[in-house]
Amino acid sequence: MDLCAISVLRCTVVVNLTKTGFNSHIYTTTALTDMYMKFKHQFLYSALKVFDEITEPNTTSINVVVSGFCQNGCYKRSFEVHCLAVKIGVEIDIYVATSLVTVYFNCKQPLTASVVFKQIGRKTVACCNAYITGLL
Repeated sequence: MDLCAISVLRCTVVVNLTKTGFNSHIYTTTALTDMYMKFKHQFLYSALKVFDEITEPNTTSINVVVSGFCQNGCYKRSFEVHCLAVKIGVEIDIYVATSLVTVYFNCKQPLTASVVFKQIGRKTVACCNAYITGLL
């Protein structure tokens, strides 16, 4: 899809969400943030704008942003999201923490990744894989 078609589709989606009142619903805004993050750098600003409008971010919305920054190579912005995760108390959520472990290893910060990993209560296979892969 070319950038023009994506822009038209984006506008159509946003207008329809606004008309129906779903533009402020947590599930919708998280999905919209995720969609923008997947378009890479072209819509990173739009993703952040939608995310900033979420009044009460949850583990899913935090994870979408951390993963999106990681996939786009914007690791430094993930640190800001980590601070927000700590502020709202979701930093030890298995999904958020696993994303943060990956981000910190990608940023060449294995000590910080280890600290985050150690804070995880019940570790899953995915979480352990992220840690082991980061150590390689």
